Amino acid sequence: MSMPAAIRHINQARLLEALLQNGPMSRAGLARELDMMRSTAGNLVSALQAEGMIEAAPAAAGARRRGEVGRPGALFDLNARHSHFLGADIGVGYVRTALIDLKTAVVATRLWKGDRRRMDPAEAADILAGMIQPLLDEAAVPERTLRGLCVSVPGLLDYDGTVLRAPILRWSRVPFLQILRDRLPPIGRGPILAENDANAFASSEVQRVGESGLRNVLFLWIDVGVGGAIVNDGRVLRGHGGFAGEFGHIYVGENDLANDTPLPGTLESFVGRDAVLARSRAMGGTASDIPGFLGELDRGAENAGATIAVWSRALARGLA
Repeated sequence: MSMPAAIRHINQARLLEALLQNGPMSRAGLARELDMMRSTAGNLVSALQAEGMIEAAPAAAGARRRGEVGRPGALFDLNARHSHFLGADIGVGYVRTALIDLKTAVVATRLWKGDRRRMDPAEAADILAGMIQPLLDEAAVPERTLRGLCVSVPGLLDYDGTVLRAPILRWSRVPFLQILRDRLPPIGRGPILAENDANAFASSEVQRVGESGLRNVLFLWIDVGVGGAIVNDGRVLRGHGGFAGEFGHIYVGENDLANDTPLPGTLESFVGRDAVLARSRAMGGTASDIPGFLGELDRGAENAGATIAVWSRALARGLA
């Protein structure tokens, strides 16, 4: 790619990001936002409009931007229908998929839940592959508009999409991305990627809040397992090898009572969903799910109170 083409590609991406964050804007507004000449912004607008990625917006669609004077110019906005993206989340006993458009609006979702808590990697890939076409049909979205798929998994993944360790799924050194690619037709014109679930959540949350000021934050994801992510200056901090933020594997003590715990003594084995229920039952509780446990807690059951005390101490220790 020549340097002028590379610069043009970068500036087109910046322009699309500006429209995503700010909504409809004029050529002049885009030029100010991107710190470029109005003629340059105009050329970018023309090229993206010709590709169908942006379109003219109604005059009433955008409020006057700060610093704008005189009669407002024509406004342009993202063409939400131009591109669609698939997201999928694989967890304990479920596969969830979502389809979003170019404006990041959720167009359709589907959920598969199984009787068995854990699936082998090939089974999970088969289930996900079988969910995509029904999702597209439900939303009446043509496959040619797809620009890619990203799958989140509760475990450690390397940059090649190999799940090095996903204890709650009992996966170890699984080339999941390759397994999935072998089962899927080409996803439109886009890539197929895999991501740690907590990192995916953090990236989505930072994108969702836009410019509200969320630039440095720690995320803790508590479900069956415990994951985490660190956002530094608006970007997920990956660390060497991409494994930063795995707070669930912090060692916090020995006295965990969770049955069938993959990583004994870790934060996950104290504060994860299964750990809470196992400890409560070991102390005489009968709850089989979190709503039932919370009911016991509301009723002042001794087992629930003791369980939540252990949970709170382990969580505080892990965060500290």
